Amino acid sequence: MAEDKTKIRGLTQTFSLRGLAGNHKNKVYPVSFNFKIGREQDNNLIINEGFVSRHHAVVKSISGC
Repeated sequence: MAEDKTKIRGLTQTFSLRGLAGNHKNKVYPVSFNFKIGREQDNNLIINEGFVSRHHAVVKSISGC
């Protein structure tokens, strides 16, 4: 019987956010683990709008979901 040489490689999920309105309309932002969104300068995506809080959201990857 021939040796099974099948190898399974780890999958890397990549995704991005696309702006829908305002200054971010049609801009694409690649997302990495623990991607932070908000008005403060320490965020990965800074949205300087009154309806967005200083630390508005964090996008996280959770294993198994």
